[in-house]
Amino acid sequence: MLLFCSIGCIDEIVAIHAFLSSHANMIRKTKIVKSKKHLEYLARNYPCLKCRTTYGVQACHIRKTDSLGNVGWGTKGGDAFVVPLCYLCHQKQHSMNETLFYCQLNINPIRVAFDIALKSPCKKIKQLAKVRLSVIRRGLAIMQTPTRSIYSVDRWDTAINGKIERQWLEKGVKNPKYSRLTTFRGFIKFPKMNDKTEELYQTIKDSKRNEIYQEKHEDDEKNAKMEDPFERLMVELQEGKIRDSRELDGYAKAIGSTGESLKGRIRRRLKKENKPQVLTDYYYDNRTNKERKDEAWKDQIKSL
Repeated sequence: MLLFCSIGCIDEIVAIHAFLSSHANMIRKTKIVKSKKHLEYLARNYPCLKCRTTYGVQACHIRKTDSLGNVGWGTKGGDAFVVPLCYLCHQKQHSMNETLFYCQLNINPIRVAFDIALKSPCKKIKQLAKVRLSVIRRGLAIMQTPTRSIYSVDRWDTAINGKIERQWLEKGVKNPKYSRLTTFRGFIKFPKMNDKTEELYQTIKDSKRNEIYQEKHEDDEKNAKMEDPFERLMVELQEGKIRDSRELDGYAKAIGSTGESLKGRIRRRLKKENKPQVLTDYYYDNRTNKERKDEAWKDQIKSL
């Protein structure tokens, strides 16, 4: 069973796990469903979660979902557990801690995957979701489950409930009547955190916000260039973030080009900027080896 949540803080995570433990009969192992149709739908209709580009968008599988998704730590789940990322952001996500990657974006990937799955043209993907918990404010969440009506093709009534939520947004409703949703089943309240946990939570939140604001301020000019996929690739290459030639070939394939064509374009740009045109010198692996040799040479000079 898939259980998708929008979680806001530590106490809510603990409370949800406690709720699941007391309702063990609701939980069963998730079926691993593969759907090329769903992956193609995601790539065509959604921008990259990180840079918002629509070029070369791919389906990135979520690997760490814990018991809320029943996939398992470090295990590749089915095609229901996918979010849209472009080629470069996809590679960056795989090169670092997955949890940290989504925390930096302030995104719950399970919730994003769920929202995409509800609109998927693949019925098998839609049928996987059994329970949806949405935290509407701190300490309070609503529970939703599929309808059992024989007259409804879509068990989640996506069109009807989506229309209701859009009306709330347009009218600026502060306290919506969630009982109007056809999938609404009730509220779940979470206990208040103790003083020590509350202090820790506030410290982590303030620290994370400061990091995000600082990164945003430093990367404003860089992000302006990164809107163009090629400009973004040039920045990544010159910063030594492209590992090898195969990564360039993969990027070329993602944007509908060839590896040689892309490399030729990169060399022309480097020549125009009066920079070395040997691409291998920019690769991460070669750059690391060169830095090591330079350090060894400096050590030898000092010892003379």
